[in-house]
Amino acid sequence: MKEINILIVEDESIVAMEIEGYIKKLGYSVAGTCSNAQDAFTVIEEQDINIILMDICIKGELDGVETAAMIKKNHPDIEIIFLTAHLDDYNVDRAIEINPTAYLSKPFNREELRVFLKIALHKIYKNFI
Repeated sequence: MKEINILIVEDESIVAMEIEGYIKKLGYSVAGTCSNAQDAFTVIEEQDINIILMDICIKGELDGVETAAMIKKNHPDIEIIFLTAHLDDYNVDRAIEINPTAYLSKPFNREELRVFLKIALHKIYKNFI
């Protein structure tokens, strides 16, 4: 089984550290944390990323949904899990268009995140068969 690399795109450093600690506790590899789209694009080009945990409000010109859409266009096999406080129809409807694995509200439920990571893994491994 190949190693799974997770990228965290979150502009609040304390939240990013909390997510990273939990992901590592579950035994997954965190490839890095970014606070904006440009840094995320750079990491994706330099490393083999499988799953992205994406906030919607991030620093820079692009928000998380726009960033995720561009990533999916160029890397359709990367699974996206949104972790956000934005549950309004506008953002949910935009996110649905890129077919994310999940759309979780912050503060996130750790067990729900664990389950959606398992679902993302299933989708990734299914593509290798």
